[in-house]
Order: sequence, then structure tokens, then C-alpha cells
Amino acid sequence: MPVQVKLLRDNGRKVTRSELDAATPLIGRLRIHDTWRDRGGKRHYLRMAELHALGIGSGNLPCVHKPLFEPVLVSLDSDGFILSGHEIDVIDGKAVQFVQVWLVQPEIAESIQSATSIL
Repeated sequence: MPVQVKLLRDNGRKVTRSELDAATPLIGRLRIHDTWRDRGGKRHYLRMAELHALGIGSGNLPCVHKPLFEPVLVSLDSDGFILSGHEIDVIDGKAVQFVQVWLVQPEIAESIQSATSIL
């Protein structure tokens, strides 16, 4: 589903209202799915939310941001919803998990049209 996403955390730190207002939303197609990962010879189940670039066709389009792992629906209303989970980043060669929260809102048709024309 085409959406716009604003990140409510910055490396785990809650963003301020002024930072949120100034932030440019990420625009893409939201996909939430389950996957299996092999870890130490054992398979484990993992849920993730991904924001893929908008484009034409059903091919594998690149992600516009890091995936949100183990997303949880925190709230939902007529304007959109909030997903909470964690992101994984590499800092000094080590994988680090940060809390992340996405404010997800439906994307309007004009923005979708301009985003796909850029591609």
C-alpha cells in the first residue's frame, strides 16, 4: 500500500516536535511479512516491515529505509497508524539495535504520481 512514513526516533532517541515537523516523509509501498532466518544451525521466525520504493510492475524494488523488525501496531485511526519495533544498524563494525517508531499515513495520489515519474 502506498504510504508516507515519518520516523519518530533517531537512533532510539525520541525526536522533538520541531524535528518531526521539519522531517521530510519517506514515500513508498509498505510491506509487512514473515521470514525465516538461519542462526547457529537453527531456523527462527522473524516479522518485518519494509518500505519499498514506488514503481511500476511487481518486481523487487529497493527499500527506501532500513526494515523495522518485529513491528507492533501501537495505534490506528482514520489518519493512519503507528508501528513500533527495532532497526538494526552497524556501528564500529558491530550490529546495534535501536527502538524505532513509524508514523504511517496513506499517500495521496499526486505525490505517488510525482514519485514514480522520478524513477
